[in-house]
Amino acid sequence: MSNLIPLAYSRRRLLREGGLFAGCLGMPALLGRAVAQPAPTLPGGIAFPTPPPPPLRTDGVLPNPDLTLLRSRVARTRPHRKGGVRLELDPEPLAAASGPKYIIHNYGHSGAGITLSWGCAAATVSLCEDVIERLKQASRQPRVAVIGTGVVGLTVATELRARWRQLPVTIYAKNLDVRATTSYAAGGQFEPSIIMREYQASADLERVRGWLRQSYQRIKGIQLSGNREKFGVAERLNYTLDHQSSGFQALVDAGIIDAPATGLLPFSKLGEQPGRAYKTFLMNPTILLPRLVADLRERDVRFRTKVFVSREQIANELGENIIINCTGLGAKVLCPEDTLDGQHRLQGKRGHLVILRKNNPRQFYFLSGGCSDEEISYVFCRQNDIVIGGSVVNASDDTDDETFSENDRALCDNVQAKAEAFLAGNLDLCNSLMQKSHALWPRP
Repeated sequence: MSNLIPLAYSRRRLLREGGLFAGCLGMPALLGRAVAQPAPTLPGGIAFPTPPPPPLRTDGVLPNPDLTLLRSRVARTRPHRKGGVRLELDPEPLAAASGPKYIIHNYGHSGAGITLSWGCAAATVSLCEDVIERLKQASRQPRVAVIGTGVVGLTVATELRARWRQLPVTIYAKNLDVRATTSYAAGGQFEPSIIMREYQASADLERVRGWLRQSYQRIKGIQLSGNREKFGVAERLNYTLDHQSSGFQALVDAGIIDAPATGLLPFSKLGEQPGRAYKTFLMNPTILLPRLVADLRERDVRFRTKVFVSREQIANELGENIIINCTGLGAKVLCPEDTLDGQHRLQGKRGHLVILRKNNPRQFYFLSGGCSDEEISYVFCRQNDIVIGGSVVNASDDTDDETFSENDRALCDNVQAKAEAFLAGNLDLCNSLMQKSHALWPRP
């Protein structure tokens, strides 16, 4: 039997339980605002010494990862899009001999594909509802092609199947092995990171908040359903230095993530550093993606290998009349109109990960946003491994994910050295190593 969660279940239960949860989200921030009082002083006007902040944990320090337990190194290119995610129905249907074909775009999620996927999938289903109604009015049978087997394509197909049990759905990709996708190599933390830079002063911010709310509700539904281990979902405390998080800072009022607690970090060499802690989700793509594929196959979604290089090819070679473009960087060839000043809006942002073996059952945390506000180093403890990352460098159009170059190797070395410096409490060295990473990768 499939492990997919029926949408009716998640909505009913989340409306019942999520209302209480959301109602409590604002409380810590409200309760934390004490009435300002004059600071007490000693005789002679000498101020009392400021007491240290409380520890963020009372059960001792958390174990650092063993950086010698190397499992693998990975480099992948994220599909960053200037202006943010493209999620819309193409205004002009694609002319084909069998009749017009409607194209829905859902790409350009940058480092937030795991985070936004479920919410963007729900929005895609809403667009499909309108198209299906048009096709029925024209007495045409709707059939859907989803292009892409990353987390965006798989969650779209999952939500389509949950909404329409008998709707013909086929997933196309140049490689059906999800281990080859950028999504599979992601760390898996629920947090809008790089993509939020495109929305800081944007009128579309409310739209992104809506996607995040829907994603959060869907993930929370998995967490509550009892299937969380099968889908690689787990709640995690995320520890950071005491600095801002641009993604969460812009969204905290939306009721997505609770305001952080503040105090001393629970790590041996960072124990004197003030920090923050807040709950978020791990969605481990090495567990999630294969699970989604297995469930989709069980629910009669077909998978086909195919490479697409133009819209004309889609018109001539696909029998489906609803095309959902979840190709990520592949959208460069399918969407030549998506340009900005003669250049593609889509840009490759190269990321590098070092995967370690776990060696302690208390390795169940996120340690992210390290070094400083500007320079990142992170440690994600997942179910079966530990992911260390923090590189974001520009990639040229000919950067190949199938090739692990000498620059990739050097940047992985840099990621590991940066994490070692961060965990040792040497934040100045951590920052300087991040600056070095920009020199290691040639800019396009």
